[in-house]
Amino acid sequence: MDNRKENLSVASQPIKADTSSKVLVNIFLTILMAAYFVLNFFISNTYAAGNYSASAALNYAQIHWNDGKGLCAEFVSRCLNAGGVSAFSARATVLRSQLNSSGLGQEYTCSFSNDGYLYQNNVPSSVAPGDVVFYYCPRCDDNRPYSIHVVLFNGFDSSGRMKAYSHNGANSGRYAYRYVTKKGTLRCYDCGRQITTAHVYHFNGNNSNSSINHRPTGVIDSVTGGNGTVTVGGWAFDTDDKAKSIQVHVYVGGPAGSGAPGYPIIADAYRPDVNRVYNVGNNHGFSRTINVDRRGSQKIYLYAIDGQNGPNTYLGYKTVNISSHLEFNYLDSPLKMKAGEKKDLRFTFKGDGIYTMNYSVTDSSIANMTSWGTIDWSKGTGAVTISAYKGGSTKLTINLLNKNKQTLYSKTVDIVVSEDYKINFERHINKTRIGEEYKVVFSFSGSNVAMIDHDISNLKIAEPIRWETIDPSAGKYAFVVKGKSEGATFLTIKLCDSNRKTLFSDSVSIITYETLAINLSKDNVELAVNDTVEVPFVHSGYGTYNIDVTDNNSNLIDISLQNGGANKDSKVKITGKNPGNATVTIKLSNSSGKTIVEKNINVTVKEAHKTTPVDIKFSQTSYTMEENTRQKIVFTFTGDEICTLSLDSDNESALNYGWDNVDWSKRTAEVFVIPHSAGKSKLFVKLLDKSGNLLLQKSTEIIVPEKETPDTSEEPDKDENEDDEQPSEAHEDKPDTPDDNQDDEKQNEDEQPSEAYEDKPDTPDDNQDDEKQNEDEQPSEAYEDKPDTPDDNQDDEKQNEDEQSQEDQNQDNQQEEPEEDSPVDIDDEAEETDTYINLDQDEYNVKIGESGTIRIKFDGNNISSLKGTLSRTGVISVKSFRTYRSRGEASISFTGVQPGKIRITVKLLDGSKNIICTKDATINVIK
Repeated sequence: MDNRKENLSVASQPIKADTSSKVLVNIFLTILMAAYFVLNFFISNTYAAGNYSASAALNYAQIHWNDGKGLCAEFVSRCLNAGGVSAFSARATVLRSQLNSSGLGQEYTCSFSNDGYLYQNNVPSSVAPGDVVFYYCPRCDDNRPYSIHVVLFNGFDSSGRMKAYSHNGANSGRYAYRYVTKKGTLRCYDCGRQITTAHVYHFNGNNSNSSINHRPTGVIDSVTGGNGTVTVGGWAFDTDDKAKSIQVHVYVGGPAGSGAPGYPIIADAYRPDVNRVYNVGNNHGFSRTINVDRRGSQKIYLYAIDGQNGPNTYLGYKTVNISSHLEFNYLDSPLKMKAGEKKDLRFTFKGDGIYTMNYSVTDSSIANMTSWGTIDWSKGTGAVTISAYKGGSTKLTINLLNKNKQTLYSKTVDIVVSEDYKINFERHINKTRIGEEYKVVFSFSGSNVAMIDHDISNLKIAEPIRWETIDPSAGKYAFVVKGKSEGATFLTIKLCDSNRKTLFSDSVSIITYETLAINLSKDNVELAVNDTVEVPFVHSGYGTYNIDVTDNNSNLIDISLQNGGANKDSKVKITGKNPGNATVTIKLSNSSGKTIVEKNINVTVKEAHKTTPVDIKFSQTSYTMEENTRQKIVFTFTGDEICTLSLDSDNESALNYGWDNVDWSKRTAEVFVIPHSAGKSKLFVKLLDKSGNLLLQKSTEIIVPEKETPDTSEEPDKDENEDDEQPSEAHEDKPDTPDDNQDDEKQNEDEQPSEAYEDKPDTPDDNQDDEKQNEDEQPSEAYEDKPDTPDDNQDDEKQNEDEQSQEDQNQDNQQEEPEEDSPVDIDDEAEETDTYINLDQDEYNVKIGESGTIRIKFDGNNISSLKGTLSRTGVISVKSFRTYRSRGEASISFTGVQPGKIRITVKLLDGSKNIICTKDATINVIK
């Protein structure tokens, strides 16, 4: 201002003749200055006459942001021309001067951060898309301001970073714009100095023909802190209404919008110095002392408030100390911790007006406060619990608050967390297919790591190929492997120092799997209506996949899937509904639903089985027998649900009975009966289903007449004695059992007592007849429709005739090598010796899946064959029955199948298949 007055006074002095050269120079300078003012006035009025359309400028920028025409200033000039502003220059500095001279808006100075972004909280709220941003170096080598770059502003992204259209260093305006030089630094490429400032030229009334609203103007002269007070001084006015005294807002502890408390004042104090410079009147100053709640070092922010409700002007901030008797001290400062550790941070405090406390942490991922400890308000002591998560440093600030939750005092402490060596795998279980490459991604932490080494447990499964760097800034690396064969291995990563000493190591699993496959146990299935068949199948291949089962005709069959465990075993359960042909399809698909492999099962459903009624028919309605005489009772039975046959009597002490033969294919049965006393008894036959339920019971009557008392007064003649020794009529009816009375009595001793025939398949009496026990305890599947597989309780002679030819018997008599036979009912011939059977044990214990052997020694007269029978099936699986006749030895090998208890009976038979001698053993199968 003073220079201008001095120049005007010099120009008005008279011109002297002896100073013509100086006069000419002064005249020339005067003409240049006049031309400059006229030119500026012309340019200013030319631009001011226009109206700016920000949308038109942005549309042009969207189309031409990378078309290769011109540099930054020329590109922005073309955008402004499209929006109706005639300013144009290829230099950013000149374009900025033209806009400031146009009167279309006003310029704001903003600071951008060290990362090269301009953030929303650093820009006035009135700035809008379509405004122009100049990157500015205030101190080039020639000491002149220099605009080094210019872009067209396009709002902010979700992170609050400025988006912009830029021509060189092209940016499409859709993403955050970051200004850096080629070397990645924020430096002026004219003078090389650091850049921290940007200037935003805001067009007042964007997209509008309304009159221009000017922001208010103001200056902070001073800000001081007192005892609970802040004193501010300065001036502010609004050129749109010069006579009006405007408001100034004062914020203590943070900028507007941050939650810091604000205090309004009026700039109406007498300031003639402001009026002399700006010609706005004398009453635009302010000097006020404000009572505030906060204490300690605080930043004081001031804003000049626009009188027409337009954008306000940020005047700046000053840092002051607000004195108080409030105190707060940490007992551990800084607080040092290790990752994963918890520690109490203690503190003391005092002062009036403290009502409560809160806290904040700058980086809670490193450490955070997890709970408040005990606070003793009377003593002014307290503590907080800090949990450390990872290495690094963060800051904890505790604030003392009044009743209105306003901050009275704040104190910050550094928390330093040290971290041990650590390797973090992106996945702990890694899966790859055979022949494919796979990246095991990991990151690591820890000091003094000079190199990374590795080890892999099985090169046949996964082969190491190379290292890769994924993201150095994030510390991510990868070890690339290639699957060779199916299985699992472990990759170990080692952190080493410069001497290759391992500082830390960790391992991760790699599973190599084959491609998906389905292996069916059968491709074709036949079943009757209402019957159910299970088809097991195995599906192979690791990884994520789905298994699905469908059928092409649900009117014919019902299907369900039963998934297996880790061995990939599954079952398809198929039930017939109506006769016909159907197809069941099993599919394996990936996580996207794409079918990888599928297999079909062809199903044929036949008519349902015809049921027959349950019935029992005896060959006679009653039987007359002699005491202690063996006689056969024959009956037939019908019914599809029959699983087990059982015998019972109404007088157990009067009868000894047991099974001779059961032919399931012909549905016939033979029972032997030996009465012990005269009288009448009933023998009951019971038919049971799979669950042991009684289907039908019928009886036949056995009549034993009293024996005549022999007359001892006369000597009986020979013919009478011979008549007495003849077999009874009942005995004559048994042509296939020619045993005499003595043999019958021996046979009777070998048979089991009648109470053993009760329906107790799992608890047989030790004296129970072998065939009877075998018949009563057969599992349900042994009595299903199996015409070609006779029951284990079937007569030994019938079993031998069905399973072994005469030629096999002759060969057995000649050989000493062991032979294999049926695991349930096995015959073999033996040489004649003294009669006995010895087993190496009376009881055998095996686990499921384990094997055992029963070792047998035998000798006796009239031995024709050996036979072995089981009291029930399904508990064990008999692998072989071997005999060594020349040594009088035999063995039975078996394997445990399911938990349970059975009895095995070894018998010596004569040439008529009568039992000469038996020996029992118990087998317990446990889990």
